[in-house]
Amino acid sequence: MFKSKSRDVIFPQAEHAKFSAELAKNWGNNQFDKPAIDFNAFVEGVKNHDMAYGDNDNFQLGELSLEQWADRITNFCD
Repeated sequence: MFKSKSRDVIFPQAEHAKFSAELAKNWGNNQFDKPAIDFNAFVEGVKNHDMAYGDNDNFQLGELSLEQWADRITNFCD
């Protein structure tokens, strides 16, 4: 989750990922190119980044140790 530093607001990882995917859909314009990979795969990758947090996202970004984070990812993928 992301806790705002300026307001009393918390954004769950799942909402952050959805918002990030919407931004990714609009990637590329006359100032910078779209990524040099399959664009749909790019958007899906952005949408699913850190997907192991899921609905039980109660850890502030950076709060988990690398080992704890890896364990969550491993358990999610099993």
